[in-house]
Amino acid sequence: MGTGDRQARPTGSRAGPGKLLGFVGPLALAVVGGGAFARYVRFARKAFVPVTMEDAARATVSQIQELVRYVLQSHPGVILDGLLES
Repeated sequence: MGTGDRQARPTGSRAGPGKLLGFVGPLALAVVGGGAFARYVRFARKAFVPVTMEDAARATVSQIQELVRYVLQSHPGVILDGLLES
């Protein structure tokens, strides 16, 4: 797999937030996690939101927990097992 492939499909801590953010609409992106994800509004409702390694590292545990709670409440059919795995 080439370097470009790895950038298109990130793994680990970068993949989880990007997949979760794909379930979040523009208004929620501006609000969830105290606005921590507002910079991704232009990617709202895409299947995958490109999250930089720096942004993934900057997200706090409580921000990620709030994001997970939001996704589970707004998309009850989503099963998180496997969603965060690459």
